[in-house]
Amino acid sequence: MRVINEIMKSKRFDDLLDKMNTCTIFLLVICSSFLLACLHAESSYLELNSYQWLHNPLKSLFESKSMKHNEIEFNLIDDNDQIEKNAVVFDAGSTGTRIHVFKFRIENDCKHDPTCDSSKRRKKVTLISEHFKSITPGLSSYAEEPEQAAESIRQLLKFANKLVDPETRKNTSLNIIATAGLRLLPDEQSTAILDEIEKLLRTMKKPYKLTDDSIRILDGNSEGIFSWVTINFLLKKLTSPKKSVAVLDLGGGSTQVTFAPILEDTFRQSPEHFLIKRKILDIDEHLYTHSYLGFGLMATRKQLLVNSINKEKQYLSHTNVNLTHPCFPTGQTTSWTYQYVTYSITGVDGDCYKYVNNHFRRRNTVKQSPELKLREIYAISYYYDRMHDVGRINANLGSVLVYDYYLAARQVCGSHFDTERKSSTRRFRGQKRLEKEIVYDVKSSDAFLCLDLTYITNLLNTGFGLQWRKRLNLGKKIDNIEMSWALGSALSSV
Repeated sequence: MRVINEIMKSKRFDDLLDKMNTCTIFLLVICSSFLLACLHAESSYLELNSYQWLHNPLKSLFESKSMKHNEIEFNLIDDNDQIEKNAVVFDAGSTGTRIHVFKFRIENDCKHDPTCDSSKRRKKVTLISEHFKSITPGLSSYAEEPEQAAESIRQLLKFANKLVDPETRKNTSLNIIATAGLRLLPDEQSTAILDEIEKLLRTMKKPYKLTDDSIRILDGNSEGIFSWVTINFLLKKLTSPKKSVAVLDLGGGSTQVTFAPILEDTFRQSPEHFLIKRKILDIDEHLYTHSYLGFGLMATRKQLLVNSINKEKQYLSHTNVNLTHPCFPTGQTTSWTYQYVTYSITGVDGDCYKYVNNHFRRRNTVKQSPELKLREIYAISYYYDRMHDVGRINANLGSVLVYDYYLAARQVCGSHFDTERKSSTRRFRGQKRLEKEIVYDVKSSDAFLCLDLTYITNLLNTGFGLQWRKRLNLGKKIDNIEMSWALGSALSSV
């Protein structure tokens, strides 16, 4: 006991106690910080659900304790135990018109449960099949010939007629929905095209079910929302915002970004018109969505060409325009016709990346969302097509890094690309290995491939602020179903 008392009174023992106290305080600080972080996260999530000023339609529609693949549930409309319904959707884009013929099975989920409360019965929708066909050019190409625009879809109607029995057409919704191609035309031209199409449909012997808005121009936000519904439906991720994925869609005339936000800061910091209020199948869902008109691939091509018109001061009213541009092979001339103007482009020495980057920074109105950078992202349409063109994606689904677009552009453009290497000053782990090891198997001889890849690189990195190492899931089909907004639109009409 005496020995113990001496030890306890010694300076060494006091030092030991001081160290133990310091460690204890340090551990308490760490544990307290962790606890506060957890409480903050929980409170943020709870506060997120308290934003009653937002009213978005998809959430309750798709809520279900268990969902099989390609199934959704929403309020029961009739008493039939099981029926099959078709829906026909024309996607009239800027570069072509595509038809989707869907078949759904609609079931009463109470039919096997006699104790089920009839007032709470729900309807389960299963996608049975999709048939798809496309034609070119798009309806906007007939701006001066609206009758020809209507005639161009006749062959697609014949395709639908083979799949939908004449006797069921009167109960089959048909929607011809135009996107950015017609949105970019003057109102009188787009209206004339839609009027001619309606005349064609109204004169059919066995007409489809048409409503007042069956033939219309789809606003950009709806396009983004329907794409989001389609992809999350096919991925079985519509039951919770936390599980859902963000969707980036790059079309010819516009580009969309859509996701279901779960962070409080997204609601507080986003522009008010990015947080939408929409009803789809009577479902409520908060969505962040925006469509950037004029930021589609074809519309951007035009902008990048117009900016480089040579010193002869040619005007777009001319049907033929000659110009030089650094995003094309030196000395080679490429011809491209868009919106009745034919551009003859001769490649010259220069830096394509610098040219596109400067243009993008001058006109950039793309808003960056910190939450988008954290979410799982699916990118469709031209995002997928251009990676397929360089052999990076060879299947209906795959994944790439944002940096893949940079590397692919550098390989295709050659000495015309990022000569100052300003874009890659922020290194990340594995970047040097990627630069050394990845060689793309370019499958396309399209002279615009250098320009297109360079623009997408800038859109993702400079525009949306995605880091070079951010992974994107690229897709064309899931389980052989097209990843387009058309399915999301069809689900709202069955």
